[in-house]
Amino acid sequence: MPLQRGIKAIIDNQEHIPDYYFKYDKEEDKIYIYPKAKFIEKFTPKPKPTAIDQIKLKSKTYDTAIKHAMGFDVYFIEQEWRMMLGQKNSIPEKPDGSFINYLKWNVTENKAC
Repeated sequence: MPLQRGIKAIIDNQEHIPDYYFKYDKEEDKIYIYPKAKFIEKFTPKPKPTAIDQIKLKSKTYDTAIKHAMGFDVYFIEQEWRMMLGQKNSIPEKPDGSFINYLKWNVTENKAC
């Protein structure tokens, strides 16, 4: 079935419909409508920061962590600690102490490997 002139005009000149992209598949004789990237970006909700993302460790904590890290990457261990908190859905009352304890445990566990 040939495309009607109005639909063909939409497919040929897609500038007048800013949020969608139209594609005609001749073999299936179907029109597909897709949202354009700008539309998706504008209307896709941004992920909300979690309370874990809001934890700010003190610079003194990083200094202490480096002393106990025994060459391990402190920032990588911090990311693992944050992932662990996320899995537990738990925010420690004293995040700096919690992180140092996790780091010491992590170094001990991985040093034995």
